[in-house]
Amino acid sequence: MIVKIETEFVEFTHNYGMVPYNNMGKEELFNMPELAYDERDCLALNAEKSKIVSKLVRDIQPKKMLDIGVCTGIFYSKYIPEYLENGAIYGVDIQQEFLDIAAQRGIHTTKVNLDKEILPYDNKSFDMVICDGILEHTLRPREMFQEISRVLKSSGQLIVIVPSAVSSKRRWRMLRGDSPFFPLIDNLLNKGFMKRCAIFYDERDLRRVMEKHFTIKRIVFFDQKYHDEKAFMVWLMRTWSKFYPSARDAMLAVATNK
Repeated sequence: MIVKIETEFVEFTHNYGMVPYNNMGKEELFNMPELAYDERDCLALNAEKSKIVSKLVRDIQPKKMLDIGVCTGIFYSKYIPEYLENGAIYGVDIQQEFLDIAAQRGIHTTKVNLDKEILPYDNKSFDMVICDGILEHTLRPREMFQEISRVLKSSGQLIVIVPSAVSSKRRWRMLRGDSPFFPLIDNLLNKGFMKRCAIFYDERDLRRVMEKHFTIKRIVFFDQKYHDEKAFMVWLMRTWSKFYPSARDAMLAVATNK
């Protein structure tokens, strides 16, 4: 399914790797009135991550869970449809177009902008919260984690997924000047991607921003599959990441509410 997104907030759209922006200047990109979100591309990009998350969900077996940045809910349809059938999933997102589709799939949806609003749920409402690809766009990360802690039960589990600031693949693309947003010098200074992301995290920074409200049990590093990757570079980066796991594309933290 392809979803057309009408928005002035381009930076909040998901799966930037699938937007055909490579030949666009930054002004053209940020003034686009409409973007397309393709669920097939989303599934291909996030295959490794989706397998990790679906296994975690089945292992933990939450009775009620919240997805912050639920998008269209395609992950649940593809990987854990039994949770849709049980009506156990609640989802928030900034895009109404996404929420309309997620609701058709059986998710209880609410439009929320966490930079301006609180979560519309009672204290200790959920056994699990998933926050995927949202933290890096959030201007107030500590306040967001405080809200998540509030709605999560005392022993509840949080899964946070965020791009890695030290990804070897991302750094290589920036050094080649492939970032669609800024020239090479800005890429070297790590400014290009930050125009789209409020904050860029490595493992240390992620632990620091979460530590007040959550105890991180483990962090898993994984890769994403971009449509324009060359086979040799994929092999090279994955070989490198065997020795330096933190150089992979993204990281997933599993944490317990304090």
